[in-house]
Amino acid sequence: MSELRKVYVEVLATHRIDGDCIPESIMFADGTGYRVDRVRAVERMRLSVPALRFTVIVCGRQTYLYREDNGKWYVHVKDGQRRREAQRNLFSAGS
Repeated sequence: MSELRKVYVEVLATHRIDGDCIPESIMFADGTGYRVDRVRAVERMRLSVPALRFTVIVCGRQTYLYREDNGKWYVHVKDGQRRREAQRNLFSAGS
């Protein structure tokens, strides 16, 4: 079984007057970007570093996007996957 690892990403987000933070797009370090189609849910996670977990739809697929309390964003990918393969598996429709 593959372990998951954090991959930090850049996120463009809208910060609303009521305090809500809505992620709009995700960009990997290599410049590859994806639009967030929809945010389905947000919940507080008690992980090694406290974070909010956003259940999002990207390219028609549901995945998770995390925002640590320090403001850093990340996704989980399977350990050993190359970056491009990980992106394809996270966000490509129909795979």
